[in-house]
Amino acid sequence: MNNTKLLNQLIRKKPSLYLLKNYKIRGKPITFMNDKNPQAHRPWQIAIVDDPHPDKVVRKSRQLGLTEIGVAEMLWFTDVHRNVKAMFVFPRDRQVKDFVKTRMNPAIEDSEYFSSIIDKQFDSIEVKKIRDSFMLFRAPGKEGALGEGADIDYLSLDEYDRLPEGIEYIFQESMKSSRFGYLRRWSTPTLPSVGIDAQFQKSDQRFYMIKCQACNHWQILNVIDNIMQVDPNGIDYASETIKPGTFEFVCAKCRRPLDRTHGEWVAKYPSRTAIRGYHISQLNAVWISADDIKKREMRYTSKQLFYNYVIGEPYVNEGMIITEQDLLGAVRFESPKLHRNEYSFVVAGIDWGVTNWVVLAGLKENGETDILNMWYFRDDPFKPLEAVNQIALTLKPYNPDLIIADEGFGQDRNSYMMTIFPGKVWACRFKTYKGQSQIKDNWNSTQRLITVIKL
Repeated sequence: MNNTKLLNQLIRKKPSLYLLKNYKIRGKPITFMNDKNPQAHRPWQIAIVDDPHPDKVVRKSRQLGLTEIGVAEMLWFTDVHRNVKAMFVFPRDRQVKDFVKTRMNPAIEDSEYFSSIIDKQFDSIEVKKIRDSFMLFRAPGKEGALGEGADIDYLSLDEYDRLPEGIEYIFQESMKSSRFGYLRRWSTPTLPSVGIDAQFQKSDQRFYMIKCQACNHWQILNVIDNIMQVDPNGIDYASETIKPGTFEFVCAKCRRPLDRTHGEWVAKYPSRTAIRGYHISQLNAVWISADDIKKREMRYTSKQLFYNYVIGEPYVNEGMIITEQDLLGAVRFESPKLHRNEYSFVVAGIDWGVTNWVVLAGLKENGETDILNMWYFRDDPFKPLEAVNQIALTLKPYNPDLIIADEGFGQDRNSYMMTIFPGKVWACRFKTYKGQSQIKDNWNSTQRLITVIKL
């Protein structure tokens, strides 16, 4: 086998080499390492795109070009494998159109190779045919429509935290029949243990670590330990400006200037093999200076957004966390009430079903409300209205002022309840209004029907 053939095989096997040869961004060849142009120096992308693991999770900050890398990897996959389908999902339909028109189509048009393998008869915003394989671009859109008939081999989910929860499970069955079943999730995080962070926590947790050239200390970059103010007069808080050179990246151990040009991916939990996880931050982007990071921190009104978008980490203000003690401290319902003595107004709510639920609430003169009691009664198949009798006997000692019962399951039951509690029972119909023209509950005293807005 000659050297040219061996090289071509290696290029097709390694996505990063394949992209270096064929992929262009804004008319220029893609680069991963560039000592002259910091904006083009992104060595940490290589391991992410070359990793063949079937389930990859990337917890990231913004402005790192990883959406482009995600789509580029999918393009490589559909080209080098025969008769496969790959889908890339964006949170919104507008993002699908914008990305395909401004990034995907130009990347194809600027490449003589890609232009030669694209089937022009199947070239649209949502579908690209490469030889006998397909790339699909979608947004969730209508409920349930996204995964219908989608027998795919490769699924890539962009901004995972902004997609419907558990969206990958829509495709779970269809991907089981694939010999690949590749899943990729990319996102800036939001809250701890939610969305992309929940998946990352289950992974081997790979961090891009930087070695200090002065003391050989390896470190995961963070704002507190690795950014130091070297000019004490460089910040103008009134104008929210920072003089160039006010901050610099330093080693967390020896505090000397830190070269972020090269690093190494290190797994925190290498024994975990089910999910391959990567965390990457703007702190690792050499074209973003320490001054830039601190400017963003100063200008972001939300600390959470700064950590999510700039640092690529989940964040929540501890003062906003509701604890179990907070909930217990708000509880006034210590034991069921057997009467309504201290309550000026009592309401019962009924949810009819095979199991019938009843909740009793009371209003005090001072405006406080309490749950007085709650019960459930199972239907007797041989005595259809027996549950109604049981509920009526239970409610009578409280002499409720108002009883609101589910309309959908209980037409006969509601009629019967109205004979037992005349003038107090209303059937409740739930409705969703598309507009805001009708925002109040509607009480129809003739039909004894209340219509309420579902949401």
